Amino acid sequence: MIIGQLPGQRGFSLLELAIVISIIGVSAFMFISLVVPGNMDGRTITGSGASVSSDRRLSAAESLARGQSQLLGFLRARNRLPCPDTTGDGQENCDAVDQDSGRPQQRGRVPYRTMGLAQPLMNSDQQHIVYAVYRRPHSSASLDMDLAVLRNRKDPELPGNTVTGVSNAVDFCWAVRSAARSAHSADYVHTNIENPLNQAFALIDPGSTDADNSGSLTDGANSPSNGSPPWGFAQPSEPLTETYDDVVLSVGFAQLAARVGCPGLVGGVNSAARAAVAADDVAALTEFFASFRAYSLTVAEQDITMADVGMGFAVAGGLLTAVDSGVAIAQGINSGGSAAAAAAAGIAVSVALQVEAMVSAGDGVSSAREARDDSEALRDAAITARDQTRSYASALLQNAITVEREARLR
Repeated sequence: MIIGQLPGQRGFSLLELAIVISIIGVSAFMFISLVVPGNMDGRTITGSGASVSSDRRLSAAESLARGQSQLLGFLRARNRLPCPDTTGDGQENCDAVDQDSGRPQQRGRVPYRTMGLAQPLMNSDQQHIVYAVYRRPHSSASLDMDLAVLRNRKDPELPGNTVTGVSNAVDFCWAVRSAARSAHSADYVHTNIENPLNQAFALIDPGSTDADNSGSLTDGANSPSNGSPPWGFAQPSEPLTETYDDVVLSVGFAQLAARVGCPGLVGGVNSAARAAVAADDVAALTEFFASFRAYSLTVAEQDITMADVGMGFAVAGGLLTAVDSGVAIAQGINSGGSAAAAAAAGIAVSVALQVEAMVSAGDGVSSAREARDDSEALRDAAITARDQTRSYASALLQNAITVEREARLR
């Protein structure tokens, strides 16, 4: 049996279904707009709030990387980081002092004119990049950690009291090494406000607006207006939200030391200094050995003199014996000359013994002279090696620039 369609029964047409779906979509959009704050220019809405778009973050990373490259280039040329520009004229202000702390100013702009750049470092929104550098001076040069000032901090002792007195990359690396070994302090450039982690330098892209309405273009921990220290900054991993649109790039001491090649540089200088000291010790030892051989030669020459004197005494003694035995000699003549022959034989034996002593002393002189000459040659070679090693160590200290370091900074 065929069942027909009941009267008044029918489904939605495609047109009606499309209209209903459109109404539902518009209603949902209006509901979300009322519940979630309106999205900002260049931002996207997420379940946890507003965050800077990926394009914004990529552009910030590009400007910060460019700034980092420029700073490393300055470091390669000057063996230090630049002081911040605190006046906005593009020049570094190394004498600027923070009024509250009395310490050297650590925060400002990138001093592009001092660095030889044509334009200031700005982000894609034409806002100046903030620059901060670790400046921790000390009255003792070896303990100084002001990374924006070049001082003769590291001068290994070389033999002969050789002092280069030259400030170079070794001294910068020594300051970085000292800073890395020091306790972290909120008084100097750092990230992680609650638990400060000191950094060699930091660059901050402030975004385009004062997102947190703090009165400063920088937001959150990056803004002194929020009560944060001027040289305290948020972590580079700080999430970007509706009230925070900054991007931070910070470089720690270990990271900078590795980039510059400090371990190899300082290690090479120390090794060269130790080699110079060792060569000096060898030269001193061989010089003492040569002087000992010279003394042996003097003793041998004195042995010849003593043998010569001994021969004289032997001859004189024989003659005295002959005089004292005159009667015996006369009697010996009468008895066939046996006594005279005995006396003459005694004199001959005494003289022969002294001649043998002189010959032996002469051989000793020859051997001592050869030993002295050999030891003096060894001494001269050691002195030459010492001087060459000392010169190498001194040159390494003065130049302190290697092909490896140049390659690392490119």
